[in-house]
Amino acid sequence: MNGNGHGRGPERYAFIGTYPPRQCGIATFTADLCRTAKAQFKGTDELINIALTNEGKEYSYPEEVKFEIHQKDLADYKRAADFLNHSQVSLVCLQHEFGIFGGDAGEYVLSLVKRLKMPVVTTLHTVLENDARSESRIVEGRVLRQVCQHSHRVVVMNQKAEEMLRTHGVPEHKVVYIPHGIPELPFGDPEGYKERFGLFGKTVILTFGLLSPNKGIEYTVHAMSEVADCYPDAVYVILGATHPEIVRQYGETYRDSLKRIVSDLGLESNVLFENRFVSLKELCEYLCAADIYVTPYLSREQMTSGTLAYAVGAGKAVISTPYWYAEEVLADGRGMLVPFKNAEALSKSILCLLDNPEEMLAMRERAYRYGLDMVWKQVGHLYLDLFEEVLEEKRTMPVILSYRSQTALSTSTLPDPKLSHLAALSDNFGLLQHAKYAVPDYHHGYCLDDNARAIVVSAKHNKLYHSEESVRLLGRYLSFTHFCQKEDGSFHNFVSIDRRYLDDVGSEDTLGRALWGLGYAVHHAPFPHHILAKECFDRAVPHLKETNLRGAAYSVLGLHQYLERYPGALDIRDILGRLTEHILQHYRDAHHDHWLWFEHEMTYDNGMIPLALWLATYHVNNPEVPRVAEIATDFLFKWCQRGGHLSLVGCDGWHACDKMDKAHFDQQPIDACGLAMLAKSAYRFTGNPEYLVRLQMAFEWFLGYNDIGKPLYDPATGGCYDGLTPDGPNLNEGAESTLSFLLALLNMIEIASEEERDEVWSAFSHKSLALR
Repeated sequence: MNGNGHGRGPERYAFIGTYPPRQCGIATFTADLCRTAKAQFKGTDELINIALTNEGKEYSYPEEVKFEIHQKDLADYKRAADFLNHSQVSLVCLQHEFGIFGGDAGEYVLSLVKRLKMPVVTTLHTVLENDARSESRIVEGRVLRQVCQHSHRVVVMNQKAEEMLRTHGVPEHKVVYIPHGIPELPFGDPEGYKERFGLFGKTVILTFGLLSPNKGIEYTVHAMSEVADCYPDAVYVILGATHPEIVRQYGETYRDSLKRIVSDLGLESNVLFENRFVSLKELCEYLCAADIYVTPYLSREQMTSGTLAYAVGAGKAVISTPYWYAEEVLADGRGMLVPFKNAEALSKSILCLLDNPEEMLAMRERAYRYGLDMVWKQVGHLYLDLFEEVLEEKRTMPVILSYRSQTALSTSTLPDPKLSHLAALSDNFGLLQHAKYAVPDYHHGYCLDDNARAIVVSAKHNKLYHSEESVRLLGRYLSFTHFCQKEDGSFHNFVSIDRRYLDDVGSEDTLGRALWGLGYAVHHAPFPHHILAKECFDRAVPHLKETNLRGAAYSVLGLHQYLERYPGALDIRDILGRLTEHILQHYRDAHHDHWLWFEHEMTYDNGMIPLALWLATYHVNNPEVPRVAEIATDFLFKWCQRGGHLSLVGCDGWHACDKMDKAHFDQQPIDACGLAMLAKSAYRFTGNPEYLVRLQMAFEWFLGYNDIGKPLYDPATGGCYDGLTPDGPNLNEGAESTLSFLLALLNMIEIASEEERDEVWSAFSHKSLALR
């Protein structure tokens, strides 16, 4: 398992949308959601905001906004995706409204979401019916469907939107209802708040929000003529600046038209314009001062309204036209609905409420109770729970991919085994443990575990290619191993960059890996390297009196190689037999009818355990050895295969025998390598071509045939990424991962290039397709 310290830490969320000081309802929503998340989610180390800036504007954003997207600059969307992908962001929450993004129907946002490597939760502020009444509607529908396709969840604020998304083909499990968030407001007598605005003694009817022609304000102004006749003290307050886009295109034409209507009707004392974008505090005070709230919008196709949500949360008596959001929120007597574009119906409804104060109070109470579930504290919890659900799903339910390889691999189609990155991680002392991306990281120094594996890789590379570079690297890793060996023959494992031992003695795994590397060098290293390897090996073997399961397995690999060179070494044969019995006893103790394994939990480098038994069959005359080897091999591959590709046991939870499923992430290259080596040895012993299918499957995990379809092999450097996470590869290219890829590749090349396999591989090409 990689020891690079890149486990899951505090989650980091990014929010994309408009943001204050931009005057926009989406901006207010995004800021409120971020503020709530920051207050409630104590585990977050930082929230990142990505702000959409409209054309021709410059804003002085607060410090939480880390990146700015200019609405009509397509390149900015791609840069934002790159910025987020390299900012250790766990999840992105996107606020989607067609008008805030560039391109036809805001299609530029697709260039962003398609490039993101982490899960996306999208809040849909507009959902359209799936009809093709116009070219623009066709484009909007296409964009909406693609946004949903590339989102792990889509949040809607209206139950009707859930039904409409199904007509767009959005899977039901993707759609989540979360109400529009609102501030926590008191339920009280409006009279106590009116004096602050010079409205004491007045009957206040309120509409607030950015002013635009689709708001239908003119119908309420006309309705005020009859209302004022009956209640001369009634005042209609139109609170809010004109929408900046309307001002940019048309100036104040709409507001001026409303003022003319007021003048023509003689309502100057009954209609009050507050042409400004007020703070949240002042807005809440206006709401508290209102007796009746009105939303006379003209379009039925409105899925949400922050202003209406705020009014309900304040326990106001609300009158609205029947757009979709209003129909749902004001149902069951929580408000009154009037026909679109009908001033007479508006005036009758207002008068009905004013004439019946007891009924109006009951309506207010019903609205207030409904709004309690919409306060940001509640809504914030729902969002954060959803984020965690999506992240947990990504960790435990990887994407199922179809297996894409069409032919068996051959030496002509395999990558060249480049030692360039291995050499870059090596200095004149040994192999460094870690890298920061592809750059050697000196902070953690060296370890014998990696240098022992490097002996195997460099010796195998030299065996196949007779390379001067591999011999040079082999000598370096043998030298480091010799440096780590203590006078009594045991080993240190960790060494600092200034060549100080960092431990008293290495683990039993370390001893096993050292014997594996040394044993391989005894068998395959050129003269005189194999002599030093044998000396170190012989001094270390006496320490095998007590060892753990994996220590025994690694040791058997080395003892097997030693016996291949010196088959008459009876003491080594006896030790191998004892270790084999030790491994078998683990199996006898742990396995049961549905758990055919050596431990009660599958953890790391699992393939090495049955691999040791396959190799032991060449030296131990016990029919139980190959039988258990085959049973355990098949059982392991059963749990490490999904949808025709390799799906490893993740180190973020492992796989316990009493659990129905394994942890899917983070997957480690060392496990894929172990399975490749295991499949190769199982094939060599049994001749069963299905093991060649598994060998290819294990190797192709590195090439992208895995749970998220991303390659771990970096052809530019010859290195390998450190692991597979739910959000993509860990981009560090450390020693263990690079050695694992090279060893898996060299095993592929080794078996594919052997002359006697030509006919087998030809048959395998057809067999592999049939098995898949």
